[in-house]
Amino acid sequence: REIVVATTGALERLSRHGGGVFAVAYRGYSGSTGTPSEAGFYRDANAAYAWVTQMIPASRVIVFGESIGTGVAVQIASEKNVRALVLDAPYSSTADVARHRYPWLPISILMRDQFRSDLRAPLIKAPVFITHCTGDRTIPLQFGEALAQLFKSPLQFHKIDAVCHPAPYDRFIGPMEQFIMRHNPA
Repeated sequence: REIVVATTGALERLSRHGGGVFAVAYRGYSGSTGTPSEAGFYRDANAAYAWVTQMIPASRVIVFGESIGTGVAVQIASEKNVRALVLDAPYSSTADVARHRYPWLPISILMRDQFRSDLRAPLIKAPVFITHCTGDRTIPLQFGEALAQLFKSPLQFHKIDAVCHPAPYDRFIGPMEQFIMRHNPA
């Protein structure tokens, strides 16, 4: 079975469904030491990918990102060989989301960590499955839709008609699995 390199809190739900799960506890989160930063998150995820691909072929790795972790997942999938990329509540960049919330602030000057998924999405070759709640108040749907337009690889956008963040796992697991099997069978 595949191993999911999960950059999310949905680990128990993912592992119950089968396959393996390798979770990244980013620096400064979930009891991990260090200070959160975009560069640090990328280092953490790259180390996780390197460890996992010592155990199984990269062609069996599915990278899963949720919320801010979608930027890290996009970065990994843009630079590494992966079976598929799954994103829950993604964004074009965190700066775009911040500008939406605070239009009067000079975000590009103030915000150091911008997680520019918009620049990496066109580089991804693996199939991409996106799920996003239509009423997401943390990362509005429009940012997931904007990112989706930038991928050149096979893509499915699964909208969940609900006010939620992140999406309830049981509302997208079936469509996600069907998509992965259709575009990249094990």
